[in-house]
Amino acid sequence: VDKSRGSHFENSYCIAPDGKPFVLTEEDGGKANLARFGIEVSNSI
Repeated sequence: VDKSRGSHFENSYCIAPDGKPFVLTEEDGGKANLARFGIEVSNSI
């Protein structure tokens, strides 16, 4: 242990029946963050 400050965060996601991802731990399913990368999230959840 180097006694430096640090943090860790994880998201849970799934691949919906339509083949698109959905981030379960984001209010918008990850839409806002993934749009920057051209990734469309599922609306079927």
